[in-house]
Amino acid sequence: EDNLLNEFPELSPHQITTILNVFSSIVGLYFEHLWYVNEKNVLYNGHVVCVKPFTKSKIPKDIVTYWKTDEVEEDGENVSMTIYGLLADYIAGDLNLSEPNT
Repeated sequence: EDNLLNEFPELSPHQITTILNVFSSIVGLYFEHLWYVNEKNVLYNGHVVCVKPFTKSKIPKDIVTYWKTDEVEEDGENVSMTIYGLLADYIAGDLNLSEPNT
């Protein structure tokens, strides 16, 4: 919570807690994620495959599969992300929830 509160001081602790609660069960979530790569914006599709368990000593990590918009999920690459990174990008508008590609 402190990481998000420091990054987004305009949000109240209650708002941060609500966002974290909503995102606490994000396995299966699909989204579009804007990344800045090689000095240009690149839109990727994403799918949260699993979440490593919460521990007191570590920030939880999500295993996210990313693939370009002209690719299919099976061609994607698994990336370990922190939930805080995903939440920060969602709050900043660089990550938008979406439906699975069919």
